[in-house]
Amino acid sequence: MNRIPVVIDTNVVFKALRLKHSSIRGVLNQGTYHFYEPKFLLTEIFRHKEKTSQKQYPI
Repeated sequence: MNRIPVVIDTNVVFKALRLKHSSIRGVLNQGTYHFYEPKFLLTEIFRHKEKTSQKQYPI
């Protein structure tokens, strides 16, 4: 199966982490796409992990 290549933004990942039942999270889990992310994506996630675990995180 050929997956569609997509460049994903760090903010999109933050939103998917924040919202448990979001359409973005569903797309990320589909397996239809091959995502390319910035090199700093994991660094940013770990840097802001306290904020992403709170419901008040503004995205």
